Amino acid sequence: MTWNCAVKAVVYLFRGWSLALFLTFCVPAVTRAGLITNVSGGAVQDPSRGLYVYSYTVTNLPGSTDTLGGLTVNVDPSADISAIFGPPGWQSSFDMADALVLWVSADPSTDILPSSFGIFSFRSPLPPVPQDYLAIGFSDFGIDFNTGTTVGPGASPSTVVPEPGSLLVFGVGLLGVLSYRWKRRKPAAVL
Repeated sequence: MTWNCAVKAVVYLFRGWSLALFLTFCVPAVTRAGLITNVSGGAVQDPSRGLYVYSYTVTNLPGSTDTLGGLTVNVDPSADISAIFGPPGWQSSFDMADALVLWVSADPSTDILPSSFGIFSFRSPLPPVPQDYLAIGFSDFGIDFNTGTTVGPGASPSTVVPEPGSLLVFGVGLLGVLSYRWKRRKPAAVL
C-alpha cells in the first residue's frame, strides 16, 4: 500500500466512510485471463486400415491463468472410436450416448500448464467434418471453458439422387407443359 492510500484510509475512517470505499480506491484489482487455448486438429486417412487418424494439438497459451485439465471433441454417434491417446497421466474415453471423445487429467500435476501443449488422438472409420470441442481449465478462481470448432468424425453429407419415380413424374409434367404450348401456338401467317 502506498502512502497515498494510507492517507486516504485515515481520511475515510475519520470521516466515517466505509472500509468498502477504501478498498475500492486503494486495493488493486486482481485481474486474470482465464483459460486461453489454441486447438489445431486434423485427420489423416490410413487406407491400409480404412481408418482416419484424428490428431489435436492443444496449446495452453502464455497469457492463460488456468491449467488445462480436460478436453472433449464432439463426434458422430456411429463413429466407432478406437485407439484414444492423450498426454501421460490423462484418462480418455468415448461416450457413445453423448457422442463425444473425452480426455481428463487424472491429477492436477498432469494438467497442461500455460505455455505448454498436449497432443490428443484417436481413430475412426468416418471422414472428417466440422465438429465442436470444449477445453476445460482449472484455477484457484474456479473452472473456465473454451469452445470452438475443429475436425472430427462425422457422416458424409449425402448427395441427393432423385428416385426413378420422381423423374417419371417430372417428365410427364414437362410433356404436359410442352403439349399445351404446342396447341396454343399461333399459325404462321401465309403470304
